[in-house]
Amino acid sequence: SMKSFPIHLYIYFGFIGLVMLLSLISIVGKYSSKKLSTRNFYKIFIISVLFLFGLSLTRLFSVELIPVAAIGASFMITHLLNNLKSPKVAGFIFYVLIVLTAVTQYFTHY
Repeated sequence: SMKSFPIHLYIYFGFIGLVMLLSLISIVGKYSSKKLSTRNFYKIFIISVLFLFGLSLTRLFSVELIPVAAIGASFMITHLLNNLKSPKVAGFIFYVLIVLTAVTQYFTHY
């Protein structure tokens, strides 16, 4: 039987998933205007994030792969935040990301 996740993890992973989806859309939208070397880096980051996401759905995923996934995800999220028209929206998304991470850590350990 599968162990159910607490509600705060659904909220956290849902927000991370939404931000990653928006990041992917942002990258694809501006992909052709980037230099070739930058496009190659983004391609590597996108493929690694998607591959590791798929791997995380299996028993083959281990905690040691999280930093590898975080590298690609951080570049993708940075691209989104840098390319938003409103700095206030970018700041809000970043703030919510930090607060949700802290709250999730608190409720996971206590």
